[in-house]
Amino acid sequence: MLTGPEPDFRWRELASDLAGFARRHEVAEWITLGAIPAAVPHTRGVPVLGTESQPGLLRGEVEAGPAGLLRVPSAMVSVLDMAAAAAGIPALGYFAQVPHYVSGAYPAAALALLQKLERHLGASLGTGSLVEESERLRARLDTATALDEKTRDYVKRLEDLVDESGLPSGDELIGEIERFLRDRGMEPGSGQIH
Repeated sequence: MLTGPEPDFRWRELASDLAGFARRHEVAEWITLGAIPAAVPHTRGVPVLGTESQPGLLRGEVEAGPAGLLRVPSAMVSVLDMAAAAAGIPALGYFAQVPHYVSGAYPAAALALLQKLERHLGASLGTGSLVEESERLRARLDTATALDEKTRDYVKRLEDLVDESGLPSGDELIGEIERFLRDRGMEPGSGQIH
């Protein structure tokens, strides 16, 4: 298992070294877990998208996301996945979509990823206190949402999008994020509060 901040340079050298290490130690499968901010409400289950170096690697009712088949490295994690695949190691990833308006840890995402990994491996990994932590954070988010009409309306729009059509399209996600930022007095893309 690897953990740490994403390096700023020498991605390919690191990826080559790690793929070589994995081959020497006869790693059978390269699995990446991650989280990505998305326009999803905290009031629904955590959507999990997948990536795979070849079709059929994902399990646990997870399908490859829009860019599910690894083709182009977009971050260090995809460089590592592609290096593992190039070294002959099947590479796949599970990525939880976290409500973009939540900052800090999101235990529900960790719990969803662990559950997908358990199904993938056919093994129990244990969830520790994640269920309780998820419930506590959900209660805090529900309270915060109830206190602010704009946030409440925004979460409702996200719920409607998810309920009506599954996950919203990329254009819908971008539109919702931009609308939320405008409602908060921020100009989309600028990072500036007006």
